Amino acid sequence: MINRTALTVFSQQFDDLLLIVSESNRRVTVDPIDRLFENYLNVFTKSYIVSACSILEAFIQDVLFSYVTVMEDRIIKSNIPRNIIMWSHGETKKTSYRFESYKTGIEKSNITDEVSANFFKTIKIFEKIGIDLEGNANFAKYADFIGSTVDKRNRIVHHNDNASDISLTDVINIIEKFKEYAEAIFAVVEKSPHLPAL
Repeated sequence: MINRTALTVFSQQFDDLLLIVSESNRRVTVDPIDRLFENYLNVFTKSYIVSACSILEAFIQDVLFSYVTVMEDRIIKSNIPRNIIMWSHGETKKTSYRFESYKTGIEKSNITDEVSANFFKTIKIFEKIGIDLEGNANFAKYADFIGSTVDKRNRIVHHNDNASDISLTDVINIIEKFKEYAEAIFAVVEKSPHLPAL
């Protein structure tokens, strides 16, 4: 069974960010308007979008690592000779033989290096651990939304896009959708046929 802690922790982080953005939005829509938020609305908007994407990436990383940890534990407990696995992959040189149990050797840094909020990169890294996100209709429905939002984040970070086309209400919607999307990812992972039954 995969640990639900990642979903709970990151859901709370999204909720915390929602509270901050909602309060920011209130401060620019009530009379008198908070001048700090009015004068620097663009800075706040951009930082909230970048923060939301960062939370999403951290969630994806933690779910991947949690799943890999469960698989690694199962592989180690199976006590499969390393050499038989290597032989099945075409490795027959005696110098590469080691008389020990097989381990994947996948560490958190391997995952961190490949994680992105990009929709299609997310599909690809989950494929590497044997999970088909793309085949899940509930996950796939977020493709356009996640794609355009992450592209916007990238333009903000790499090209100093001023994000003037996005309101704080839009940012609230982004965070809410990210939260749903994270739940959709977790639901697919949790139902993996490779996870041990409860």
